[in-house]
Amino acid sequence: MDEIRATAAVIAARCLPQANQIARQIVADQHAALRDLPSDMRDVEIAATARHGIRLFLALAQGHQLTGADMQLFRDRTAQRVDEGVQLRDLMTAYYIGYRVIWETLCAATRPGEEEALRYLATLQLNTLEILTATITEAYLAEQSALMSERRETLRTVAHALISGRHDQATRYDVELTPPYHVIAIRISTEKLPTDQPTRAVATGQAIMARRTMRSVQREFDTIAGHPVLTLLDGQGGHALLPAQPGVERPLARLATRLETSLGAPVRLGLAHAPTLADVQPAAAQTARVAAITEQNDNPSGVYGIRDVLLDYHLSTPGDSADELTALLAPLDEQLLETLNRYLACDFDRRRTAADLGVHANTIDNRLTRVRDLTGIDLRTAQGILLCGAALTVRRLAR
Repeated sequence: MDEIRATAAVIAARCLPQANQIARQIVADQHAALRDLPSDMRDVEIAATARHGIRLFLALAQGHQLTGADMQLFRDRTAQRVDEGVQLRDLMTAYYIGYRVIWETLCAATRPGEEEALRYLATLQLNTLEILTATITEAYLAEQSALMSERRETLRTVAHALISGRHDQATRYDVELTPPYHVIAIRISTEKLPTDQPTRAVATGQAIMARRTMRSVQREFDTIAGHPVLTLLDGQGGHALLPAQPGVERPLARLATRLETSLGAPVRLGLAHAPTLADVQPAAAQTARVAAITEQNDNPSGVYGIRDVLLDYHLSTPGDSADELTALLAPLDEQLLETLNRYLACDFDRRRTAADLGVHANTIDNRLTRVRDLTGIDLRTAQGILLCGAALTVRRLAR
């Protein structure tokens, strides 16, 4: 075996003076296969990398032991290629071309009787190719992941600025902003983890669920738009700014159902339109309230606009009148409040109300009379019905 290695080293030594010629051949073959490479990349960087790779392999064939420093240039070049948008398959193709040219050079330099040494060099090539492939792939994926994380954080920063009303700051980043937008608030009714788990396990599980939820939501919006969408998300929902392009309405209408299926929890989406960047902040505030109201009312998963919850939206507006409305119901106990809620839900049908509550219809009459005596609200009048409905709505939303 030592004799075979010695002969392989001799073959490598014969090839070493041809290193520059081999590099030029590699560059020419790569250019033929990958014609869209810029000339400066091809003639300078790729040529230098090829020369490094050639000399490294020939040194290995002469007994050099591979080190991490030997592979650093390949890692650095890979990071550059990711930043330049070169696909991984094209990058690997370039290296495979280099290995083929080196192999042809080794074959040409081998003399009769040195075939065993050539087979040894073939094995060495395969071993180094495996190491090189792993090194480049790992470096490529790591750099790509870092760039994607950086880009996602930039998009999140821009979304936060727009939703916070700082649209002038949002334009400072290298992000194309294309209003009008569908401004969407997402509310996800996630289930809590079992409380009998250790505190650390619960926190870890919730963090994992939050990340999975954000990825699922982000993926759905990106699929609809065909590109990464501006979002500001956490484990319970958040906001998304979906460009109001033709054709997004239908998939948007099905979005809540798809999210409920993938997340296993009800999902309500508040929807508003923002014609300009300055309109994003008020639209975001509106959609957040719409989504919160639908969750409080236990509406099914779906997409809701302000008109779908207009009365509740109006009544939930902060103000001193809300306090006065809820104060009207303060004298009532839980039984009378439940009776009122069922009576309104049954469209003022006392028999249906009685059946739902499992009591006699006369009991309903007695309770409604008791409500009138305690609050002054007479449900036999239009004014009383409106006042009672408003008070119950404000009370429910406040809770």
